[in-house]
Amino acid sequence: MRIVRAFWGGPKRELAAKTPAPPVAEASPTDSPAALAELPNGANPGPWEGAEAAVSADADAARTALLDRLYATLDGLQADGDRQFIQRLIRECSSRKLDFPLFPDVALQLDAVLRGKEPPVADVLRLVRRDPDLVRRVWQQASGAQFGRKAETLEEALMRLGYNHIWRIGMGACMNAPVFRVRGYQGEVNHVRAVGIVAGEVAHTVCPTGDAYLAGLLHGVGKLLVYRAAAVRPDAAAPSPALVTQVAQRHHPSIGVLVADSWNLGEGVAIAVGGWPDEALVALPEHTVARAVRAACIASHAAAEARAGREVGGVMAIVRMEGLPTLDAGKLIAKANAAWDGLSEGETAA
Repeated sequence: MRIVRAFWGGPKRELAAKTPAPPVAEASPTDSPAALAELPNGANPGPWEGAEAAVSADADAARTALLDRLYATLDGLQADGDRQFIQRLIRECSSRKLDFPLFPDVALQLDAVLRGKEPPVADVLRLVRRDPDLVRRVWQQASGAQFGRKAETLEEALMRLGYNHIWRIGMGACMNAPVFRVRGYQGEVNHVRAVGIVAGEVAHTVCPTGDAYLAGLLHGVGKLLVYRAAAVRPDAAAPSPALVTQVAQRHHPSIGVLVADSWNLGEGVAIAVGGWPDEALVALPEHTVARAVRAACIASHAAAEARAGREVGGVMAIVRMEGLPTLDAGKLIAKANAAWDGLSEGETAA
């Protein structure tokens, strides 16, 4: 039996240990794209595999466990670039003031669209949803006590605040936050953002609540801290790309809990962002949001891989999920595929 810290706020529970899945053609989620391309059709590992659930939705507990894991990784490294990367990530995750600045290109485009105009809501929605930090700011302000209840969709949040307020949020964030760019990893950052947009839409389909949309959107946000810690000047020692990929994939749920706490997104979002990889946890009846996020993550990645000509077993992964007896896996992946179709070229750029 394994002990899982209580995401749900009650006493610790024991969950049955999962039966290890058989290896698939010696594949690993950290294999290079070239190596994956050589695998037989259907042998590619799902991009959602290899992620470890946070030990708790409590930020202090999640931080302590994460730092223990990172220090254990550091002890086994020899190369300067690898050691310095993990040390930077440890410093970043030790802080209680995690934050991401707004992507300025989105804010500038928002300014151009909203200044003195009344554009269609769909145009404003497309811009706002491109950036997790802007979504976070809009969502928080549209779900304040004066509204009586949380907004259920991002469109509802936009309509509550109005275009003038949205413009002020975007411009204030742009002018007061440093530019966030990741030298050498911008393609990975763009992919995290795009998968998040798709997963948010799919998660809201499974569980039509604001927490499900926001948790789906931000389920991979922890990877952005890893990529930022990996970025170095051209003349500095760089970490191994394989190590960066492995750390980002393994630890992003735990880092996601820290981000959710730093942004005050609430326990429901933290539980789903940190707990979606845990199959036993998402099978529990009370964790509908985390369950929706896991299904959305699988569907979003499976649709993306299918568009690249790779089969990663997304349908069966969703079918095997407990707690979703009425979910049609094929329709869910089709929903994800439609969401990918709806992204602009800038949102999917690598």
